[in-house]
Amino acid sequence: MLWERQNARCAYCCKDLRALPYHIDHIIPHSRGGPNTLANYAIACIRCNVTKKDNPALDLVIRLLTR
Repeated sequence: MLWERQNARCAYCCKDLRALPYHIDHIIPHSRGGPNTLANYAIACIRCNVTKKDNPALDLVIRLLTR
C-alpha cells in the first residue's frame, strides 16, 4: 500500500526505490508521539531516514530543499 501510494519513491528525496533497500519511517516520529498508523508511515531511502533521525519529516524536507 505504501509502495503504491508513493509510486516506489522515497517520501523525502523522491529517489526511485525499486532497486534499493529502504526503510519504513514514521512521518511524525514515534518517540515524539506519532501514531502507528498507515497515515503516519512512509517509505524512505536509507540515507534520508538516517538523516531524519527522530525529527519531524518537515525538518528533513526543509534541509533537503536548502542544500
